[in-house]
Amino acid sequence: MKRKKKPKNKKKQSLPQITTEEEELLGSLLENLRDIELNSIREHINSPELARAISERLPGTDQEEAQILLSIKDSFREKEVQKAVKKALFKMKRRGFPIPQHQNQKAPLLKIKRHKRLEAEAYLSPIDGNGSRGIFIAAYRIPKGVDMGIGAVNTHTGIDYFIYGRYSRKKSRDIKSSFFDRAGKAVETSLSHAATILETAHKKNEKDLGEGAREYLGFRPWLLKNTSLLDRPPIYDLIPPRDTSGDFLADSRIEELLGHDLLASWIIRPEKIEPVLNEISGAETSPIILSEAQITDRIEKIKEKAIQEIYPESKRLSLKDDLEEMSYVFFKLGEKGHARVCLAAASTMSEKDSPLRTNKFLKAYIERSITHYINIMGKNTSRKAEEGNSFLSIITP
Repeated sequence: MKRKKKPKNKKKQSLPQITTEEEELLGSLLENLRDIELNSIREHINSPELARAISERLPGTDQEEAQILLSIKDSFREKEVQKAVKKALFKMKRRGFPIPQHQNQKAPLLKIKRHKRLEAEAYLSPIDGNGSRGIFIAAYRIPKGVDMGIGAVNTHTGIDYFIYGRYSRKKSRDIKSSFFDRAGKAVETSLSHAATILETAHKKNEKDLGEGAREYLGFRPWLLKNTSLLDRPPIYDLIPPRDTSGDFLADSRIEELLGHDLLASWIIRPEKIEPVLNEISGAETSPIILSEAQITDRIEKIKEKAIQEIYPESKRLSLKDDLEEMSYVFFKLGEKGHARVCLAAASTMSEKDSPLRTNKFLKAYIERSITHYINIMGKNTSRKAEEGNSFLSIITP
C-alpha cells in the first residue's frame, strides 16, 4: 500500500506590486519625506504594498529616515514589510548611521517639523502708478499637489483678475516662474498680509466682481479659514513710526525715491495734470507784464492749488496705503533707506496743509509729473500743435 504523500505547505502569497497610481504617490512621498507625520503615518502610507516599496527605496541617509522606518515597522505587521524595514535599517547601520532605539507605536513618536517650503507661501509685486500689483499664493498639499491663487489687485478699483486651481509640483514651479517674470521684483510675505490685500481689494468691487476675478470666491473660504487678517500694515512691525522722522523727507531724498526704478510709473494721470499745465502756460504767456519773481510765485500757487484738487483727503489716505506697501517692498528688498522715506511720506498724508506748509512729497510728486509731460510735449508738439489739439492730446503719445 502506497504511503500518502504529505501535502506540501503552500507558499504564502507575497504582496502584489504597487499600482501605477501608487507608484506616483510613492514618488511624491519620497520627495517630501520631511512632511510625514509619524503619529499618523497610515494617513500618508495607506497600504502594506506602499509601505514595503517606500522601505525599499528610502535613500537611508539620515536619522529622520530611520524614524520613518521604525514607524512603518510598528504600523504594518505584514511579513514582507517587516523584512523590508529590517533590511533598510541594517543597510543604514552598516553605513554608520546610528539607529534610534525602537519605540512602540503606542508611545508618541517624534513628530518631524514641516519643511518651510511646503507650507503656504505668498508673494506681492510692487505697486505701479495705476495702483495695481500682482499677488501669488501657493498652498502645498501632502502628499502631492499645490493649490495656487494668482491675480492682480488695484488699490482703487479692487480685484482685476484672479485664477485659482490645483496643479502638480512641476506645473506649479513653471507658473511661479512665470509670475516672477511678469511681476518683476516681487517679495515674499506672510499669508496674512496677502489675505489682507485681497480682502481689502475685494471690498472695493465685491458687488461688481468681473468675470476674470470670480474665481477668488472659490479660493476665499480656504484663505479666510487658514489665516487671519492684519489690523495694521506689516511694515510697522519692521520699522517703528519713531524711526521715520521728518528728517527723512529732505528734498534730495524725496527726489531720489521718486527717481527709483520701482516708482518709474508713478506719474499723475494726464487728464488730472492737463488743467495744471494749461494754467502754468497761461501764467507764463500772460499779456499782463509780470516780473520773473511774480511769475514764479504765480506758478507756485498753481501747484499748491493742484495739490488740494488732485489729492483731497480720501485720495491722500489711499496714497498713504500705497506708500506703506511700497515701504514694505523696499524693506524686503534690502533698501531700508527708501523704505524709511516712503514711510515718512506716508505719515504726512494725514496731515493738513497750511499756508505756511505744503506737503513736500505731494509737491515733488506733482512737479515730477509736470516735468514728465512737458518733456513729452516737447517731443510731440511739432507733430500735433499745428492740428490745434489740446494739451491732453499733445501729452498723450
